Order: sequence, then C-alpha cells, then structure tokens
Amino acid sequence: MKDVSFERYNQILNLQQVNATNYSEIHKGSRRSLLVNNRIVCTTMTGYEIELGTLPRDKFVSFLATFKKGLYSQINKNPELKFKEIRFDFSSREKKHGIWNDLPIGTDFWNLDLSSAYWQVGYRLGYISKPFFKKYIEQDEYKHAKRLCWTFLARHTERHYSLPDTYWIIGCDNSFDQRIYDNVRNELYSIIYEARKLVDFAEMEYNIDGITISDPAHREVIEKYFNDQGLIFKVKEGMKISEKEYIMSSRIKKF
Repeated sequence: MKDVSFERYNQILNLQQVNATNYSEIHKGSRRSLLVNNRIVCTTMTGYEIELGTLPRDKFVSFLATFKKGLYSQINKNPELKFKEIRFDFSSREKKHGIWNDLPIGTDFWNLDLSSAYWQVGYRLGYISKPFFKKYIEQDEYKHAKRLCWTFLARHTERHYSLPDTYWIIGCDNSFDQRIYDNVRNELYSIIYEARKLVDFAEMEYNIDGITISDPAHREVIEKYFNDQGLIFKVKEGMKISEKEYIMSSRIKKF
C-alpha cells in the first residue's frame, strides 16, 4: 500500500477509468483507498493532514488498531456498554466577555484543564481497560492519538464500486461506534457543566475539557470537584494585561 498525494491519487484513479478497469474505493472520513482486484493500490487524504505531533504514523496506526481491539473486548466483557447512551443538551463552550470586561487589568485568573480528557473519560466509562489506560495516560507522544482514536469512531465509511457499465455505493452503518464517541464527548460536557454549576456559572470561559475562573475561592471548589471525581488536571495561571489580551504560560493571547 502506498500513501500518495491527492493529485497523484486522482491520476491513478483516472488511469483505471481510461483502461475500463474494475475498481473500488473505500471512503473513510477524509481517507480514501483505491482497490484493484480487491487489493489496495494507494491511499490519500482528501482534507487536512492529521496532526500527530512527534508520533510517527506507523506507531499511530498500530496504536489505533490496538485501541479498537481493546474497545470491543471491553464491550464484550461488559455487555451493558452496548446499551449505554449519555445525553447532553446544553452549550459546550462559551467565552463570557461581560466577566472579562469587568476584570481589572493586572488581575490573575486560572484555567483548569483536564489532561488527556477523552482518554480519561473513555476509561471512566469502561471503554478501555485499566492497564491500557495507565500505559498511555502519561505518554505525551500520544497526546493527539489519545483523542483521535475516539473521534475516528465517528468517521463515515463507504465502499464505491465501479465497473465499465455501472457504479454503486455501499454505506457502512457506524451508528454503534458513533454512539460510543457521543457518549465520551457528552460525558466530558457533563463534567464541565457540573463544575460550572458549583460556581453558579460565574466562570470566565469554558470548553469541552476545561474551565477558566477568576475567583480564587472558585478555583478551590473546582479543584476539589475534579479531585473527588478522580480526574487528572493541570492548573495554568494567567493575567489580564490589556482590555483584549492576557498572558499565560509566557504567551500573550487575545481573549
């Protein structure tokens, strides 16, 4: 199997069409694979390149395969996971400009961010085993992989068949994998929502895996909540330096 550019992929595909070759394509998310005689000839990405950081692609592919095998093993051991459905019906992110505007320049604030959030919640829900969780939780090299393995569950897959006189598409039902991804994501949303409730929704900003607050007492409340939930998190301190900017981790950013 050869990974090629999108342009080169189309050249090889056009050659099959010119030669009236029977071929098929597998579309899985932004990944396309061209098959001739039921063998993969080449693959390509149709959209953005996947961000893997320092992790080599072959190690990511191996990790992904091990993850999927372990996921289905966990489900077979715990049949109740087949029917688990977590819902969340509120907003998942927001910047509160009113609270920011009322904050005097020079005021400190804190961002409490869940470490490897998807990975932690997948383990929390029982989708990955304890040994597998512990093996990778502190491996920064797999930072992106520990998130992508869940988001890849939501990728839609189709097989496109082409013969000289006909063309058809078979779609794969990925609703089960999609529900697993939705459950992990919605559990994350719910964790942050419960943290927001504890401080009467007085946070400055929140998103899927973190919350930013300016009241030291609120910081203590949320730290206790995360600790009580057995969650691993980081606390980063910031300071408002102008009406539109703040500094955090030695970097100046806009609110």
